[in-house]
Amino acid sequence: MDAEFTREWRCRDCGRLLGKTNGSQMQIRRKPLDYVVGFPVLATCPGCGSLNVTNKP
Repeated sequence: MDAEFTREWRCRDCGRLLGKTNGSQMQIRRKPLDYVVGFPVLATCPGCGSLNVTNKP
């Protein structure tokens, strides 16, 4: 795997942590699951329900 997942991806509306990236992949943890996905990433915030999208940083 590449470098550690250190850069945070947060919800654009409420600021809740959605995932962490290492620059080439995104890690998303939602107990009991742990996903590592490629870009672009689309996620619904579990806190406020806002739809968030990010492209490769």
